[in-house]
Amino acid sequence: MAETGWSSGLFSIFDDLPILYYGVSLGQCLAIHNAVVANNNQPMVAEGTTISGPFSSMGCTPKDGAMCINCCIYCCFTPVYILWRSQLRAKFGIDGNIIGDLCAAWCCGTLAVMQDARELKARGLAYGGQRME
Repeated sequence: MAETGWSSGLFSIFDDLPILYYGVSLGQCLAIHNAVVANNNQPMVAEGTTISGPFSSMGCTPKDGAMCINCCIYCCFTPVYILWRSQLRAKFGIDGNIIGDLCAAWCCGTLAVMQDARELKARGLAYGGQRME
């Protein structure tokens, strides 16, 4: 896969107002949601059914379980976001490196999370491109 650039810039926050509102108000939740969507609705470890299985009678889905697992990982070890951003870049062939991911996360964390969300939307995976299940 040929490497390309991001579909929007790091500071292009006004390109998508719903993502801007989500990112500003619930940035950590947006990061967790991006990671689950980018990984085909699965967490980094285990399976979503590990958590959602016992609660399926109450309407919990494997995606809910994936969100829960990623939330626990993110709350205990926030720098995991840099790994998630690197995986997103690798999945879509976006040029860059882990140093750039580290700098974006360190200096402009919420902006980087919103850029990830805009990328997922541009690729038709979430937030209006609707393959969100």
